[in-house]
Amino acid sequence: SGFNVTRAALAVTAASLSMTYGSSPPSVTFSSSGFVAGDTTSGIGLGISCTTTAFSSSAPGSAQSTTCSGPAVDQNYSVTYVSGTMTVVSATQTISFTTSPPVGLVAGSTYAPSSVSNSGLSVVITVDPASAGVCTINTGVVTFTTAGTCVLDANQSGNTDFSAAPQIQQTVTGEPAVASPTSSVPPSVSASTGTRPTTVHSGVATVPVTASPSGANRSEEHTS
Repeated sequence: SGFNVTRAALAVTAASLSMTYGSSPPSVTFSSSGFVAGDTTSGIGLGISCTTTAFSSSAPGSAQSTTCSGPAVDQNYSVTYVSGTMTVVSATQTISFTTSPPVGLVAGSTYAPSSVSNSGLSVVITVDPASAGVCTINTGVVTFTTAGTCVLDANQSGNTDFSAAPQIQQTVTGEPAVASPTSSVPPSVSASTGTRPTTVHSGVATVPVTASPSGANRSEEHTS
């Protein structure tokens, strides 16, 4: 009687991979199990192609798969194809300040800082708690309340597509206010007598007197 030789079972499994949101999916590879007598996929001419349901725009956490396909049977093998998964992870983001603080800030001075993220998400700028007594921020404008160091914190908390950005800081310095110089005021002239205060030089006092009836001014010298 003859022998009945059945095909060997061959399993082709699509690789399970991961990708970052916004990037192109990696090429899908496969592994095989069940070859006998040193056979290989290329050795038996088994044409296999693999693909994924994921795209660069696929949302993180969404259910994406990897699959391979090819002939169901070969002369010596019965082939089954096993799917894998493509895990989409959130993209990272970085933020940076786009403004530099001006110099010469004093109490009462203001500064409008600005910061952006490469994700396009809005960045929130706040005053670091350690600087609460030096400056405040309201509707995006920093105001110095006293001289000192004002540290600003920039944060972006992320969303489904992007993970939270690492915090960055900017240091702004407020200088002490410079007092205005006082002006020197010359001695005033008496409105009633039209004279200035008596000046003493080398022991001789010049005593101003009012105008004489004839209209001539005179002064008397007294030696002390």
